[in-house]
Amino acid sequence: MPFVSSLRGTFGPTSENRGVGKGAALSEFLRQDPNSPAAPSGGTISTAGGYRYHTYTSVGSSTFNTTSYGQTLDVEVLVVAGGGTGGGGHAGGGGGGGVIYSSNLSVAAGSTSTTVGAGGPTVNAGYAGTGSNGSNSSFGSATAFGGGTGSGTNGNIPGTNGGNGGGGGACWSPCNSNSGQAGGSSTQNSPSGFTGYGTSGGRGSWQNLGGGHRSGGGGGAGGAGKTAGEMISIANTRNGDGGLAHSNSISGTLSYYAGGGGGGGHSDTATQGGLAGGFGTGDARAGGATNGGTEGNNGASAVANTGGGSGGGGHNSNHNVGAGGSGIIIVRYPL
Repeated sequence: MPFVSSLRGTFGPTSENRGVGKGAALSEFLRQDPNSPAAPSGGTISTAGGYRYHTYTSVGSSTFNTTSYGQTLDVEVLVVAGGGTGGGGHAGGGGGGGVIYSSNLSVAAGSTSTTVGAGGPTVNAGYAGTGSNGSNSSFGSATAFGGGTGSGTNGNIPGTNGGNGGGGGACWSPCNSNSGQAGGSSTQNSPSGFTGYGTSGGRGSWQNLGGGHRSGGGGGAGGAGKTAGEMISIANTRNGDGGLAHSNSISGTLSYYAGGGGGGGHSDTATQGGLAGGFGTGDARAGGATNGGTEGNNGASAVANTGGGSGGGGHNSNHNVGAGGSGIIIVRYPL
């Protein structure tokens, strides 16, 4: 029997019973009436390139609803948590939010809860201060964990754990070893049906190595945060860059999510956040809006809806640290 002749009648719960596959039934159903109240709902809905998209960018709770459609639906899903903030003075960068991704997830008919996590807020952290972790994002029971915060110079406090760990600050006083504070670890797992992405933050430097106080970059979902001095051959003379972001084309174009924030402190070269992350502060000789600030500047904010970590505070800054980037959820399925 030709395919088109098997698609007579009303689409919805009964179409599969007439021998029409779920994907084919939904595709034909939406071609006939893409605005039907029986169609899946939730988020900002768009169509492009043969796909229907549900994009969630507003922080807080919502739903992905297939109750009226009435059938199991196979979808592709990306969930990104909020990024963490960097620490105070000579401080590690914030970790990017955790990322979970599924290329083919079966969603039962009904209402699936969604939550988009906020980035860690702007804080005045002080030399010893840490910022705040980002908030979790979730799709049903699957959770991406908020990014960790970077640590400041004093107090021998490591960067905190999170979806991606926060960077470690330089060690000024007290120091338990000839190194800076440790970076935080990743807590991101891989929920059923998803693959999780998360890395650790980089370590800062000891105050007497390299002539200054330098910190580590926050972890990114595509690579770990850099340790102070790691990017050049002379150890401990550079703050650590933020870890690379996770790259994904679920939006229809190649995009980057959950990069780590760059570390802040003394440096002859400004640090750079991971793609889609924030940027740390650098030296007066290496300022620039796209690759860190001047010495004395605050940690820069990350981009909203990327899950990026913000940059760590610099030398002689007033310790205002920018916000981590909020998260995002994208759901799509073919038409």
